[in-house]
Parts: sequence; structure tokens; C-alpha cells
Amino acid sequence: MNEEERIIELEAALKASEAEVDKWRTGAEIYEAQVGDLQGEYRTQKLSSIAPKVVGGSLPARIGRRDAFIIPN
Repeated sequence: MNEEERIIELEAALKASEAEVDKWRTGAEIYEAQVGDLQGEYRTQKLSSIAPKVVGGSLPARIGRRDAFIIPN
């Protein structure tokens, strides 16, 4: 195999590798977006299940203040 053929072969392998990297990168971006969406949904559900028990506003706004108290179930 001469030098030109080797270069052509290496360029083809490089392009195939780049395509594989792009595929995995796209998959990882989709996965990260889905994880972010699920975490946001979990936080929203968690806060909405706690917030109605707080008098005078939302839980994050009232933590640490005297007028914040939790109504017993």
C-alpha cells in the first residue's frame, strides 16, 4: 500500500469516527435534556406538595422568617 492509499484510508476512518462521535454527542444531548426535564418536573411536584402547607406564601419565600409556619396535617 502506498502513501496516498494509506492517507485515503485514514481519511475515511476519520470521517467514520467523526460520524460516530456526532451520533453519541447527539444522544448525550438528548439524554441530558430529558434528565433536566425530569428533574424540573420532580422539583415542581415536590414543591407543590409542600407549598400548600405553608401559610403566607410559598415555602422558599418564607423559610427562616417568623411568619412562616407549617400547618400540621
